[in-house]
Amino acid sequence: MNEIRNSLRCALAVGLFLLLAMSSLGFVADSARAAYTPAWTAEAAMGDVRAQATVVQDGNGLVYVIGGFWNPGAAELTNASTYDPATGQWNDIAPLLTSTRGAAGACGPDGKIYVFGGGGSSTTITQIYDPVGDSWSYGTNMLVAVWQARAAVGYNGMIYVAGGYNSGSGDLATVQVYDPNADSWSYGLSMPIALSGGAFVAYNGGNLLYYFGGSSSSWFDSTDYAFEYDVYWGSWSSVSSMPVARSGHAAVVGLDNMIYVFGGAATGSNMGVSFATGNYYSPHDDSWGVLPNMTVEARHLGGATTADGKILALGGCNATDVFDHVESLQLVQVTATVSASSVPAGGAISVAFDTQFAYSVCRYSGVSMYLISDSDVVYKTYSGASPVGSQLTLQIDIPDIAPPGTYRLIIAEWVNIVDNGWIDVPNTEFALTILDAFTVDEQIAALEAEVSALQAALGTTDANMTALRAQVTALQGQVTALQTALVAMGAGQTAAMNALNATLADMQLQLDALQEKTDKVETKANNAGTYGMVTLILVIVVIALLAMMFMMSRKKP
Repeated sequence: MNEIRNSLRCALAVGLFLLLAMSSLGFVADSARAAYTPAWTAEAAMGDVRAQATVVQDGNGLVYVIGGFWNPGAAELTNASTYDPATGQWNDIAPLLTSTRGAAGACGPDGKIYVFGGGGSSTTITQIYDPVGDSWSYGTNMLVAVWQARAAVGYNGMIYVAGGYNSGSGDLATVQVYDPNADSWSYGLSMPIALSGGAFVAYNGGNLLYYFGGSSSSWFDSTDYAFEYDVYWGSWSSVSSMPVARSGHAAVVGLDNMIYVFGGAATGSNMGVSFATGNYYSPHDDSWGVLPNMTVEARHLGGATTADGKILALGGCNATDVFDHVESLQLVQVTATVSASSVPAGGAISVAFDTQFAYSVCRYSGVSMYLISDSDVVYKTYSGASPVGSQLTLQIDIPDIAPPGTYRLIIAEWVNIVDNGWIDVPNTEFALTILDAFTVDEQIAALEAEVSALQAALGTTDANMTALRAQVTALQGQVTALQTALVAMGAGQTAAMNALNATLADMQLQLDALQEKTDKVETKANNAGTYGMVTLILVIVVIALLAMMFMMSRKKP
């Protein structure tokens, strides 16, 4: 089985090498960065609040969170637990022999977890955890007591503990090298500057170690320094400075071989504003980019990666609170989809592969697979390579001789070439049921049935289209009639309004004439009333005069 996997890997490596060589000669165009933008999302909380804990990840992806403190200024802890990113489960493990916070930690080549120094006043204690026995033991003490030092493992199996704060000397540039096999210490080449509370990661299998940021004045400040240590040559060199000065931050190497730096603060203390910001670093071109903000501002947090392409931010604190919060950022998305779960012998299915990266430039992808029965008989191998810009699809032809039964279609190797190196996607397998092979007559009958079904579907589609066209025609007629009616209605309304206006104008003229006549009549009536009154008075006067004349005539002798 291993020979099959190795041969497939060799064939794939040769193919990818040729593709890469073609790219360097300009035969194949580069693919662009992935378009999707990731966002931080919550993961299963730790259960216990923790800051300045030692966060270490083993070769199987299991995350260890060890020691730390539960409240700013509080005493250090002995608590220790593990987190399995694959299941989202937290489990307690045996507690430390000596409580500590701000300790350096690493997973050794022997699979054991090593915790160095720490404590608010700095210590030299070395504590070793054996996952098999769930037990702790003491190792040889460090050469110099340190707090807020950082550890990374070189390709040679040595653990490098860089910098840190010493209660008597302040920040240190000292590099102490621990040999897990001999349980012994030695001095390495000192860092270019004394720093504590930075971030230290191993890169490219431990050939290079990178140290970012940290405090340079006894945790009262933060820096943007970035240094590269070449383990083989034993030399330090400066690389591009971080865009933001940080201390008490986390740094991890993602599945895409970018280095991600996030969280921290403007000082190495527990006071002041914590950061939710982050950046990513590409060793390939010595450049920095910006990450989306975390949902929680945190310093003295831990970081880890997952096999499915996430980075994790664990715990930490701000000026007032300590967190049990865990959140993740998905940086790589890989999918493999099989077209069918069953197929007859002699038939074929396909497997589609797709890889997307948030920040890395992915140039080529290649895959190798093999078909194996439950009795571990390998029936066929498959391989292919393609630019990632188009989805890679692999056709799986099932051998005629494969008897009916349950099989496994296993991805032996799935690699992607990016600017920062090779990315090996974890192996995946699909369950596949192989049926009896079709006879020629059965295949013809199956094809005829498919043709008949297709014809029926086309007939139904044609009928539906005819009915739809009729409905559209009828609707168009209704719309035309409605438009005509609206036009006619508009013309009729215009004529009616003109007639009404003319009538109203005529009525107004008549009203004006009537008013004029009314005024004249009223004037005449008024005049007539006045004349009548005068006449009446004159008649009365005349009658009175006549009466007086009559009476006077009778008085005459």
